[in-house]
Amino acid sequence: MRRFELILCAAGLLAACAGLVRAEEHHVWDFNVQALTGQDAHWTSPEPVDPAYLRYYARSDAHILVESKIIFVWVSVYEADQTGYSEGAGPIPPGGTVFFQDSVEYADAAFTVTADVVIWADADGYLHVDILDLESNLQLRITVSGTVRVKATDTVYGDWNLDGVLDATDVHLCASCLAGMIPYPAPPAQPDLDGDGTVSSRELVLGLNFAAGNLLSAYVDW
Repeated sequence: MRRFELILCAAGLLAACAGLVRAEEHHVWDFNVQALTGQDAHWTSPEPVDPAYLRYYARSDAHILVESKIIFVWVSVYEADQTGYSEGAGPIPPGGTVFFQDSVEYADAAFTVTADVVIWADADGYLHVDILDLESNLQLRITVSGTVRVKATDTVYGDWNLDGVLDATDVHLCASCLAGMIPYPAPPAQPDLDGDGTVSSRELVLGLNFAAGNLLSAYVDW
């Protein structure tokens, strides 16, 4: 217990000596990306974020619409709403930072469709949403629309020992706090991962899954 307390105190002193943390940047953009079978589609944010922050958190609230062309009319064959959280380390390198990249596959009795979806920021700080390699056995149109939010910050949420990452050490510290072995950390540490103002078993579960690579971001519900 004493060792963990010393770690937290030393990290807090180092952060204080480093000076004040910069104000965060918050951006909210509406986006709309539409792709046809065999085509790619791209969306770029209207302005950039500062590429020099230490962490970038992204939240997307999207509506996905898949339509099939029957004669001359586009008919909806699939719709869904999705909320996703992801994050990337900064400063943004010359090749950019990828927040999310996945291959989407859907199939039923009528049609099959595959596509790659990528959300990333380039070296200048512009955010991109790309639909790539859309393939289907029918002529389809996919529209992804919604809102994307980006928080650019020097704070790594869930980083208890202020070493710039959320890893197994921070999960251990969180468990120790929940067991009453160490105190709730003082700022600039931000252990609250779900925005409810407390540290609970949910922070432990989110941290464990992020450290294990099961989550794109442990910081959710913002």
